[in-house]
Amino acid sequence: MEPDPAVLEGLAAAFFDDGPERSYYYDRDTERMVSVAEDHDDQATLEIIWRLEADTRNRFVPVPKPRLEETLDEQDAFLEALPPGPLRKRLEKLIEDDPDGSKVALLLVRNRELRPEWRRFRAERARVQAREFLRRLE
Repeated sequence: MEPDPAVLEGLAAAFFDDGPERSYYYDRDTERMVSVAEDHDDQATLEIIWRLEADTRNRFVPVPKPRLEETLDEQDAFLEALPPGPLRKRLEKLIEDDPDGSKVALLLVRNRELRPEWRRFRAERARVQAREFLRRLE
């Protein structure tokens, strides 16, 4: 069965956001995303955290953050998808001396030519991850 497009997009957005500032959970009952800002201690956030911690029937499924290996694999795949040229050569050199991917990540965010391509690439991969996530929950 094809997932609801709104559910798929919500999950894809959670997979797209790989920063440590926010955690995401998929609510099996409502098919909605729950997000928790890690540095907030307001009453609404605390109530969400209490609900998550009290969840004994696995209603809320955490959306995993990527491991370092997955991030590096994603950068490699992006590089392979680029057409030959100076930007690809620059990335190839940078990847060789970037064991944690931080230099490449910085270039991809700051380079105005690469940034739109990187975002499209990541968004498509996030949709694939979201579909796989939902498939595993069935």
